[in-house]
Amino acid sequence: MPLTDQEFAFMLIWLSIFVYSILASLDLGSGFFYLVSYLFPGHESVRKAFLSYSSARWESTNTFFIFIVVAGASYFPSLAAILATGWLIPISVILIIFMIRAAFLVYSYYSPSRNRAFLLIYTTAGLLILPTMSLIISGSTLNVTTIHMLPSGAYSVAVNYPLLFSNPITYLLLLTAFFGQLMVSGTFNLFYDKDQGNRSFYGKITRISALVTFATLIIEFQLYYPYARYVFNNLIANVTYIAISGVLFLLYLILLFTSRYGWKMFAVLILSATAGFLGLGLSKFPYIIYPAETAFNSFTVYSSFLLLTLSFFAALVLLIPSLYFLNRMFRYE
Repeated sequence: MPLTDQEFAFMLIWLSIFVYSILASLDLGSGFFYLVSYLFPGHESVRKAFLSYSSARWESTNTFFIFIVVAGASYFPSLAAILATGWLIPISVILIIFMIRAAFLVYSYYSPSRNRAFLLIYTTAGLLILPTMSLIISGSTLNVTTIHMLPSGAYSVAVNYPLLFSNPITYLLLLTAFFGQLMVSGTFNLFYDKDQGNRSFYGKITRISALVTFATLIIEFQLYYPYARYVFNNLIANVTYIAISGVLFLLYLILLFTSRYGWKMFAVLILSATAGFLGLGLSKFPYIIYPAETAFNSFTVYSSFLLLTLSFFAALVLLIPSLYFLNRMFRYE
Protein backbone atom coordinates (compact mmCIF):
# COMPACT_ATOMS: atom_id res chain seq x y z
CA MET A 1 0.00 0.00 0.00
CA PRO A 2 1.53 3.38 -1.03
CA LEU A 3 2.41 5.91 1.63
CA THR A 4 0.34 9.04 2.06
CA ASP A 5 2.09 12.40 1.87
CA GLN A 6 1.92 12.69 5.64
CA GLU A 7 3.39 9.21 6.17
CA PHE A 8 6.17 9.92 3.68
CA ALA A 9 7.13 13.22 5.34
CA PHE A 10 6.95 11.69 8.82
CA MET A 11 9.12 8.69 7.89
CA LEU A 12 11.57 10.87 5.97
CA ILE A 13 12.21 12.93 9.09
CA TRP A 14 12.26 9.80 11.25
CA LEU A 15 14.89 8.15 9.02
CA SER A 16 16.89 11.39 9.02
CA ILE A 17 16.96 11.17 12.81
CA PHE A 18 18.21 7.60 12.48
CA VAL A 19 20.96 8.54 10.01
CA TYR A 20 22.06 11.40 12.25
CA SER A 21 22.12 9.16 15.33
CA ILE A 22 24.36 6.63 13.54
CA LEU A 23 26.77 9.24 12.16
CA ALA A 24 26.83 11.10 15.47
CA SER A 25 27.49 7.84 17.35
CA LEU A 26 30.58 7.20 15.23
CA ASP A 27 31.95 10.56 16.34
CA LEU A 28 30.50 11.14 19.80
CA GLY A 29 30.88 7.56 21.02
CA SER A 30 34.41 7.25 19.68
CA GLY A 31 35.33 10.30 21.71
CA PHE A 32 34.96 8.07 24.75
CA PHE A 33 37.50 5.60 23.34
CA TYR A 34 39.79 8.51 22.55
CA LEU A 35 39.62 9.81 26.12
CA VAL A 36 40.19 6.38 27.68
CA SER A 37 43.16 5.74 25.38
CA TYR A 38 44.61 9.09 26.44
CA LEU A 39 44.15 8.50 30.16
CA PHE A 40 45.64 4.99 29.98
CA PRO A 41 48.94 4.87 28.07
CA GLY A 42 49.66 2.23 25.48
CA HIS A 43 46.89 2.98 22.99
CA GLU A 44 48.40 5.76 20.88
CA SER A 45 47.17 4.14 17.67
CA VAL A 46 43.58 4.40 18.98
CA ARG A 47 43.93 8.17 19.01
CA LYS A 48 45.37 8.20 15.49
CA ALA A 49 42.50 6.10 14.14
CA PHE A 50 39.96 8.35 15.88
CA LEU A 51 41.44 11.53 14.45
CA SER A 52 41.63 10.06 10.93
CA TYR A 53 37.84 9.86 10.57
CA SER A 54 36.45 12.07 13.32
CA SER A 55 38.13 15.11 11.77
CA ALA A 56 35.82 14.74 8.79
CA ARG A 57 32.65 13.88 10.69
CA TRP A 58 32.51 16.51 13.38
CA GLU A 59 32.46 19.17 10.65
CA SER A 60 29.76 17.52 8.52
CA THR A 61 27.55 15.24 10.66
CA ASN A 62 25.52 18.13 12.03
CA THR A 63 24.31 18.86 8.49
CA PHE A 64 21.84 16.02 9.04
CA PHE A 65 20.76 17.67 12.28
CA ILE A 66 19.99 20.82 10.29
CA PHE A 67 18.05 18.64 7.83
CA ILE A 68 15.89 17.35 10.66
CA VAL A 69 15.13 20.80 12.06
CA VAL A 70 14.41 22.40 8.67
CA ALA A 71 12.35 19.46 7.39
CA GLY A 72 10.36 19.20 10.62
CA ALA A 73 9.51 22.89 10.68
CA SER A 74 8.71 22.90 6.94
CA TYR A 75 6.61 19.76 6.58
CA PHE A 76 4.80 20.43 9.87
CA PRO A 77 4.84 24.24 10.37
CA SER A 78 3.24 24.22 13.81
CA LEU A 79 6.00 21.96 15.15
CA ALA A 80 8.52 24.81 15.35
CA ALA A 81 6.21 26.91 17.53
CA ILE A 82 5.46 23.95 19.80
CA LEU A 83 9.10 23.00 20.28
CA ALA A 84 10.14 26.62 20.79
CA THR A 85 7.70 27.03 23.68
CA GLY A 86 7.06 23.93 25.73
CA TRP A 87 10.29 22.18 24.75
CA LEU A 88 12.52 25.24 24.94
CA ILE A 89 14.49 23.98 27.98
CA PRO A 90 15.78 20.66 26.56
CA ILE A 91 16.43 22.25 23.14
CA SER A 92 18.45 25.03 24.79
CA VAL A 93 20.42 22.46 26.78
CA ILE A 94 21.21 20.57 23.55
CA LEU A 95 22.44 23.74 21.84
CA ILE A 96 24.59 24.67 24.85
CA ILE A 97 26.14 21.18 24.85
CA PHE A 98 26.84 21.53 21.13
CA MET A 99 28.62 24.84 21.70
CA ILE A 100 30.65 23.54 24.64
CA ARG A 101 31.79 20.46 22.73
CA ALA A 102 32.64 22.39 19.57
CA ALA A 103 34.66 25.01 21.44
CA PHE A 104 36.72 22.56 23.48
CA LEU A 105 37.08 20.14 20.57
CA VAL A 106 38.58 22.79 18.31
CA TYR A 107 40.93 23.97 21.05
CA SER A 108 42.01 20.43 21.84
CA TYR A 109 42.72 19.64 18.17
CA TYR A 110 44.77 22.74 17.47
CA SER A 111 46.36 23.36 20.86
CA PRO A 112 50.05 22.35 21.03
CA SER A 113 49.40 20.63 24.38
CA ARG A 114 46.71 18.04 25.06
CA ASN A 115 44.91 19.23 28.17
CA ARG A 116 43.18 16.36 29.97
CA ALA A 117 40.55 18.66 31.44
CA PHE A 118 39.57 19.90 27.97
CA LEU A 119 39.49 16.34 26.64
CA LEU A 120 37.21 15.34 29.51
CA ILE A 121 34.88 18.30 28.93
CA TYR A 122 34.36 17.85 25.20
CA THR A 123 34.11 14.05 25.48
CA THR A 124 31.52 14.27 28.26
CA ALA A 125 29.60 16.96 26.39
CA GLY A 126 29.59 14.78 23.27
CA LEU A 127 28.31 11.74 25.13
CA LEU A 128 25.40 13.80 26.50
CA ILE A 129 24.10 15.03 23.13
CA LEU A 130 22.19 11.94 21.98
CA PRO A 131 20.81 11.07 25.47
CA THR A 132 19.52 14.64 25.80
CA MET A 133 17.88 14.40 22.38
CA SER A 134 16.22 11.18 23.51
CA LEU A 135 14.28 13.24 26.07
CA ILE A 136 12.42 14.88 23.19
CA ILE A 137 11.70 11.48 21.61
CA SER A 138 10.34 10.10 24.89
CA GLY A 139 8.42 13.29 25.60
CA SER A 140 6.79 13.22 22.16
CA THR A 141 5.82 9.56 22.68
CA LEU A 142 4.44 9.74 26.22
CA ASN A 143 1.35 11.67 27.29
CA VAL A 144 3.18 14.57 28.96
CA THR A 145 2.42 17.49 26.62
CA THR A 146 -0.69 19.68 26.59
CA ILE A 147 -1.30 21.95 23.59
CA HIS A 148 -3.94 24.69 23.32
CA MET A 149 -4.59 27.18 20.54
CA LEU A 150 -5.04 30.71 21.91
CA PRO A 151 -7.50 33.23 20.36
CA SER A 152 -4.50 35.12 18.98
CA GLY A 153 -3.48 32.06 16.98
CA ALA A 154 -0.45 31.32 19.12
CA TYR A 155 0.17 27.96 20.80
CA SER A 156 0.06 27.42 24.55
CA VAL A 157 2.26 24.40 25.25
CA ALA A 158 2.78 22.87 28.68
CA VAL A 159 5.13 19.95 29.31
CA ASN A 160 4.72 18.00 32.52
CA TYR A 161 8.42 17.50 33.28
CA PRO A 162 7.84 15.78 36.65
CA LEU A 163 5.68 13.20 34.86
CA LEU A 164 8.28 12.83 32.10
CA PHE A 165 11.13 12.21 34.55
CA SER A 166 9.07 9.86 36.68
CA ASN A 167 8.42 7.56 33.72
CA PRO A 168 10.84 4.59 33.42
CA ILE A 169 10.71 4.73 29.62
CA THR A 170 12.49 8.09 29.76
CA TYR A 171 15.47 6.57 31.57
CA LEU A 172 15.50 3.48 29.38
CA LEU A 173 15.75 5.70 26.30
CA LEU A 174 18.55 7.65 27.98
CA LEU A 175 20.47 4.42 28.63
CA THR A 176 19.79 3.15 25.10
CA ALA A 177 21.09 6.39 23.58
CA PHE A 178 24.18 6.46 25.80
CA PHE A 179 25.30 2.86 25.47
CA GLY A 180 24.02 2.59 21.90
CA GLN A 181 26.48 5.22 20.71
CA LEU A 182 29.33 3.34 22.40
CA MET A 183 28.15 0.09 20.78
CA VAL A 184 27.96 1.60 17.29
CA SER A 185 31.29 3.41 17.51
CA GLY A 186 33.02 0.42 19.09
CA THR A 187 31.70 -1.93 16.40
CA PHE A 188 32.87 0.46 13.69
CA ASN A 189 36.31 0.75 15.27
CA LEU A 190 36.68 -3.02 15.47
CA PHE A 191 36.92 -3.21 11.70
CA TYR A 192 38.11 0.31 10.83
CA ASP A 193 41.20 0.27 13.06
CA LYS A 194 43.59 -2.19 11.46
CA ASP A 195 45.82 -2.39 14.56
CA GLN A 196 45.19 -5.87 15.95
CA GLY A 197 46.50 -4.78 19.35
CA ASN A 198 43.49 -2.49 19.81
CA ARG A 199 40.85 -5.19 19.27
CA SER A 200 40.75 -6.19 22.94
CA PHE A 201 40.49 -2.52 23.96
CA TYR A 202 37.47 -1.91 21.72
CA GLY A 203 35.93 -5.34 22.29
CA LYS A 204 35.49 -5.12 26.05
CA ILE A 205 33.64 -1.81 26.01
CA THR A 206 31.59 -2.77 22.94
CA ARG A 207 30.43 -6.06 24.49
CA ILE A 208 29.28 -4.35 27.68
CA SER A 209 27.52 -1.60 25.71
CA ALA A 210 25.79 -4.14 23.45
CA LEU A 211 24.45 -6.16 26.37
CA VAL A 212 23.16 -3.07 28.19
CA THR A 213 21.54 -1.78 24.98
CA PHE A 214 19.89 -5.13 24.32
CA ALA A 215 18.54 -5.35 27.89
CA THR A 216 17.14 -1.80 27.84
CA LEU A 217 15.39 -2.41 24.51
CA ILE A 218 13.73 -5.59 25.81
CA ILE A 219 12.51 -3.86 28.98
CA GLU A 220 11.43 -0.77 27.05
CA PHE A 221 9.32 -2.88 24.67
CA GLN A 222 7.47 -4.41 27.61
CA LEU A 223 6.91 -1.08 29.37
CA TYR A 224 5.22 0.46 26.34
CA TYR A 225 2.16 -1.62 27.24
CA PRO A 226 1.35 0.18 30.53
CA TYR A 227 2.85 3.60 29.67
CA ALA A 228 2.22 4.04 25.91
CA ARG A 229 -0.39 1.50 24.91
CA TYR A 230 -0.83 2.87 21.38
CA VAL A 231 2.90 2.32 20.65
CA PHE A 232 2.78 -1.22 22.03
CA ASN A 233 -0.29 -2.11 19.94
CA ASN A 234 1.31 -0.67 16.81
CA LEU A 235 4.57 -2.48 17.51
CA ILE A 236 2.62 -5.73 17.60
CA ALA A 237 0.99 -4.74 14.29
CA ASN A 238 4.47 -4.06 12.85
CA VAL A 239 6.00 -7.12 14.46
CA THR A 240 7.77 -8.09 11.22
CA TYR A 241 10.18 -5.17 11.56
CA ILE A 242 10.74 -5.88 15.24
CA ALA A 243 11.32 -9.60 14.59
CA ILE A 244 13.84 -8.88 11.82
CA SER A 245 15.61 -6.39 14.07
CA GLY A 246 15.73 -8.88 16.95
CA VAL A 247 17.09 -11.74 14.84
CA LEU A 248 19.76 -9.52 13.29
CA PHE A 249 20.74 -8.18 16.70
CA LEU A 250 21.17 -11.70 18.05
CA LEU A 251 23.32 -12.50 15.01
CA TYR A 252 25.35 -9.37 15.74
CA LEU A 253 25.88 -10.49 19.36
CA ILE A 254 27.06 -13.90 18.16
CA LEU A 255 29.57 -12.29 15.81
CA LEU A 256 30.70 -9.89 18.53
CA PHE A 257 31.22 -12.46 21.26
CA THR A 258 32.93 -14.92 18.91
CA SER A 259 35.34 -12.15 17.85
CA ARG A 260 34.38 -12.31 14.18
CA TYR A 261 34.98 -8.63 13.65
CA GLY A 262 34.70 -6.95 10.28
CA TRP A 263 32.46 -4.92 8.05
CA LYS A 264 29.84 -7.68 7.99
CA MET A 265 29.32 -7.41 11.75
CA PHE A 266 28.92 -3.65 11.46
CA ALA A 267 26.50 -4.08 8.55
CA VAL A 268 24.39 -6.55 10.54
CA LEU A 269 24.19 -4.06 13.42
CA ILE A 270 23.11 -1.21 11.11
CA LEU A 271 20.50 -3.40 9.41
CA SER A 272 19.15 -4.44 12.82
CA ALA A 273 18.96 -0.83 13.98
CA THR A 274 17.31 0.23 10.69
CA ALA A 275 14.57 -2.41 10.98
CA GLY A 276 13.92 -1.57 14.63
CA PHE A 277 13.84 2.18 13.99
CA LEU A 278 11.46 1.71 11.06
CA GLY A 279 9.16 -0.40 13.22
CA LEU A 280 9.16 2.17 16.00
CA GLY A 281 8.55 5.04 13.57
CA LEU A 282 5.59 3.28 11.97
CA SER A 283 4.26 2.50 15.45
CA LYS A 284 4.56 6.11 16.55
CA PHE A 285 2.79 7.46 13.46
CA PRO A 286 0.71 9.65 13.17
CA TYR A 287 1.62 11.28 16.49
CA ILE A 288 4.34 13.89 16.23
CA ILE A 289 3.70 14.89 19.83
CA TYR A 290 1.26 12.60 21.60
CA PRO A 291 -1.69 13.06 21.91
CA ALA A 292 -2.49 16.48 20.45
CA GLU A 293 -0.17 16.98 17.47
CA THR A 294 -0.46 14.56 14.56
CA ALA A 295 0.95 14.48 11.04
CA PHE A 296 -2.53 15.19 9.68
CA ASN A 297 -3.54 18.30 11.63
CA SER A 298 -0.26 20.17 11.09
CA PHE A 299 0.79 19.18 7.56
CA THR A 300 1.90 21.78 5.03
CA VAL A 301 0.19 22.44 1.69
CA TYR A 302 0.78 20.04 -1.20
CA SER A 303 2.86 22.42 -3.34
CA SER A 304 5.23 23.09 -0.44
CA PHE A 305 5.45 19.36 0.23
CA LEU A 306 6.63 18.69 -3.33
CA LEU A 307 9.20 21.50 -3.34
CA LEU A 308 10.53 20.53 0.09
CA THR A 309 10.90 16.89 -0.94
CA LEU A 310 12.74 17.79 -4.15
CA SER A 311 15.03 20.14 -2.21
CA PHE A 312 15.68 17.46 0.40
CA PHE A 313 16.83 14.87 -2.12
CA ALA A 314 18.80 17.43 -4.13
CA ALA A 315 20.70 18.30 -0.96
CA LEU A 316 21.39 14.61 -0.32
CA VAL A 317 22.87 14.27 -3.82
CA LEU A 318 25.43 16.90 -2.83
CA LEU A 319 25.92 15.88 0.80
CA ILE A 320 26.55 12.14 0.47
CA PRO A 321 29.46 12.42 -2.00
CA SER A 322 30.88 15.23 0.14
CA LEU A 323 30.87 12.97 3.21
CA TYR A 324 32.51 10.19 1.21
CA PHE A 325 35.34 12.37 -0.10
CA LEU A 326 35.87 14.00 3.29
CA ASN A 327 36.30 10.58 4.87
CA ARG A 328 38.77 9.46 2.20
CA MET A 329 40.73 12.69 2.44
CA PHE A 330 41.15 12.55 6.22
CA ARG A 331 41.72 8.80 6.28
CA TYR A 332 44.75 8.99 4.03
CA GLU A 333 45.91 12.40 5.13
